[in-house]
Amino acid sequence: MNNVMSIDFDFWLEMPEFENLDWAFREAPIFIDMMWAIRASNALAAGKDLRKICRMPDDEPRPREFAELLDEHKISRGRSKVAISESHIMAYKWFEELDDMHIIHIDAHHDLGYRDRSDDKVDCGNWLRFLINEGKVSKLTMIYPKWRQRQLDEWKLAEAEIRESIKIPLDVHYGLEHLPRDITIKKILLARSGAWVPPWLDRDFMSLALSLSPTMMYGWDDLMSVVRTMDWDAIKKSGAEVRAMMEQSGMPLCDATI
Repeated sequence: MNNVMSIDFDFWLEMPEFENLDWAFREAPIFIDMMWAIRASNALAAGKDLRKICRMPDDEPRPREFAELLDEHKISRGRSKVAISESHIMAYKWFEELDDMHIIHIDAHHDLGYRDRSDDKVDCGNWLRFLINEGKVSKLTMIYPKWRQRQLDEWKLAEAEIRESIKIPLDVHYGLEHLPRDITIKKILLARSGAWVPPWLDRDFMSLALSLSPTMMYGWDDLMSVVRTMDWDAIKKSGAEVRAMMEQSGMPLCDATI
């Protein structure tokens, strides 16, 4: 059996309880880059700092500690091929050459397809389902972040339907302490998912990527280009202008993010 590991960096983003922060969109450059400045500006207009809302959880190891955690679990990756990408869709391309896979899927989402999306073609939310349907996966271990149990637990909502449709051994856990032990990893894919992960966590993503020693990069020329920049002086100015406009017009100061 070929052990492979799929890691989505949104595992380390605790989904904020911020009612007007809209996550229902597809991956596109506007959401990866420009929209984060707009979200941050509108949050400041509402008196909130998005950097304190979109943050890493306190009950999981930091990204920079992940490689050490693999060593503690005796997960060998000495000859592993490691790729990093913007979108998790690249996991399909990275793993499709293999058969008889045990996929260790570390993610805040199951990536087995969602009812509100079409499954006509591979995307970041269904690539795992495609590999399973093609008979390439023999076993699946899903590891959710523990914060999923505190907020919307998508697995509880989808478990019965997924187990009925997937006829392979499937284990589901919460927390990185449930990583398997004493195995050798053949391939690793690390995705940033920047449409959902904010730029102020990019350096943490880069530290994780560096610790895994990537041999392939999808979408970037080098690791330094991974880090997105944000002009916080301009964002604060824009937030103040939006707030003044809302106050002058008598509009309520709601949590007006996008």
